[in-house]
Amino acid sequence: MMPMRMILAGLLLGSVAGCGSLDRGEAGWQHVSGMAKTIIKRKSEAATPLAEPTRAELAAFKQPILEILSPNGRLFLVPVARRDGAEIWSTATRQTVLLRSGQIRATRGFGDADIIEATGPDLARLSAGGRYDRSFTKLDGADQPIRTVMACQAKPVGAETVDIKGLAYNTRKIEETCESDGEVFETVFWLDASGVRKSRQYLGDDIGYVTVSHVID
Repeated sequence: MMPMRMILAGLLLGSVAGCGSLDRGEAGWQHVSGMAKTIIKRKSEAATPLAEPTRAELAAFKQPILEILSPNGRLFLVPVARRDGAEIWSTATRQTVLLRSGQIRATRGFGDADIIEATGPDLARLSAGGRYDRSFTKLDGADQPIRTVMACQAKPVGAETVDIKGLAYNTRKIEETCESDGEVFETVFWLDASGVRKSRQYLGDDIGYVTVSHVID
């Protein structure tokens, strides 16, 4: 798991590295910089090992924050661009994730695990349930695209309250089952008024399942 010092530094750099409308200027940079250093110092001086940042600490950055939890660790990302209805989120080290309808459509900066392109239902189709196809394209060792297609079925299963860093959200739970070449993948989406509040998505064998949570709006 990524050390907390790196997570907080990543949030700091990600906050400053945002483009255009996310740039708060030198005064904003100084505010975020001072706050991050204070958090790191306080946690470094604590008798216990560094813990995950609290909701209050994340909210103090005063911009949306996305958390992605994978078998390889935890990332916090901030939005850097919106394009054709999609949102691009980035870490401080320029690892980026493109979300459309709350679903990961592409990644960059993750090496061989990168998803070049992914397709899937829009939010209305996902919410209603039913059958559809998903696909994701990756590059093989020779940089040739390999496309995997999955036959999927989504099913609304009712209301469920989810807790994200101490705050409860009322959501509608959608369970999805996908199949490809005899393998079955089960994913979950929790929807609220903002869209996909939380999800468990499959990103291929290199990464496996990830949990994506909108922590700070």
